[in-house]
Amino acid sequence: MPVYIALCAIYFSIMTGFYIFDPFGFEKPGRDTWHHLAVVRELIAAPFNPSNPHIPTDEPSRYFTPITVLAALIGKTFGLSPLAVFSLMGVTTVVAFCASCWYFARLYFMSPWAPAILLSTFLFAWGDQLGHVGFHTYAVFTSSAGYPAIQALVLGIIVWTMCLAALDSDQNSKRNIILLIILTAVTIITHQFSAFIMLAGAGSFILFHKKATLRKQAALLGALVCGGLLSLTWPYYNPLEVILSASDPRWQSPIGILDEILYLLILAIPALFGCFGFRAGVDKRIRWEIAVPAVFFILSYLALFAGNAAIAHRFVPAAILYLHLGLTWAFLSAKFFKTASATARYSVTAIVLFFMVSGIYSASTHRLKEIESRQLNGRMLASVAEMESHLPIGAISFATINSVFPLQSTGRRVVSIPRPEPVAPSLPARQAATDMFFAQDTDTAERRRLIERPISHLRRKISVRKRQMNSDHSDHREHSRAEFKSSP
Repeated sequence: MPVYIALCAIYFSIMTGFYIFDPFGFEKPGRDTWHHLAVVRELIAAPFNPSNPHIPTDEPSRYFTPITVLAALIGKTFGLSPLAVFSLMGVTTVVAFCASCWYFARLYFMSPWAPAILLSTFLFAWGDQLGHVGFHTYAVFTSSAGYPAIQALVLGIIVWTMCLAALDSDQNSKRNIILLIILTAVTIITHQFSAFIMLAGAGSFILFHKKATLRKQAALLGALVCGGLLSLTWPYYNPLEVILSASDPRWQSPIGILDEILYLLILAIPALFGCFGFRAGVDKRIRWEIAVPAVFFILSYLALFAGNAAIAHRFVPAAILYLHLGLTWAFLSAKFFKTASATARYSVTAIVLFFMVSGIYSASTHRLKEIESRQLNGRMLASVAEMESHLPIGAISFATINSVFPLQSTGRRVVSIPRPEPVAPSLPARQAATDMFFAQDTDTAERRRLIERPISHLRRKISVRKRQMNSDHSDHREHSRAEFKSSP
């Protein structure tokens, strides 16, 4: 335990210090952090009856999660700013991640060294330190720990732990079943896709447990199902609507390289050695509970990639997650450190340490550049505050990609947001109206009509006009002259 705590301090102490005292990683206008700050701001203002924090509509927001509502209530009670609340959410997630990894690793791998190996594997067994939501690299934790996807990852690890504890126990505790139902519901509400990834693993742990009785397996699987049903009672939005709603077909990940299968393969190379851990442990049995989810997510990615689905890249970190569990088994089961010479052991240890230090340096590079940018160009937070002072409360704006997220963080709404919003059916029409507003060939009179006319009256006209506009959405942004335009 002391070694693990020291390791967590090495990995996260500087990072959490920045989160608490001088939040960083938030300065770029395209960061999702601004988007989440808008959510926190709205929940602090009206925690029990919030309006949509992004667009001027009665449609709900899928970002009103139990954790964010609770954090906003704490912020409201103690008079904290939205940025302070979001930063504390990041710190709490980091601490919870370290704690959940420790408990899960001790229970699943049954080795005192497992927590340190699992934590290090999760963070550094990557071909590149990509800081993108849905991944669990060290780079993600440097600035995005408070994001719903990461929160769902931590909640999922806790679900794994609770399932394993129940399976290994001879007692049939109703209290544990109730807690599992509630935690499952919270995980689903927090982030539906990440919940799917984690609960697939929970189901696999239950189904392939070698000692559990059929009755206990049925009870735990029933708890996961009941948790899913309980999530449908969430008053802020219905998770099922998110799952069943069609997303914006024009949306693509802002990191275009994620569409390249070669780059994703490079990301996964260290994790692929986890296949050697699928048959590991003292009993040398096949670890179906992690092999099956890994194979499922790999095949799912290949099928979606072949179908050119925008969401395909999200299945890669899901497969890597379970390969990381296999890699941890491989490390723990290896006889190398028992049979190899001292020189070989020291050499391998030095290589692993070099790889980890390189990963930390690589992940920290972007954050260090942002800090340097602050010193040269000033804080973007100050620029956003100045923008806020020029816009009246309740203003509704057409905004470009370079201003939309910071503008939302001030509490002002925009006509549309450049990202999927499944529970807001009006968003495609809103996005098309924004495209039209900033198009080069749209004249002033038409822009005024777009400002004055309700979105519901624009659908037919937008549909016709979209066929006339340039199909390359990025060209519209590149040639746009105005950063934002406020309505009267």
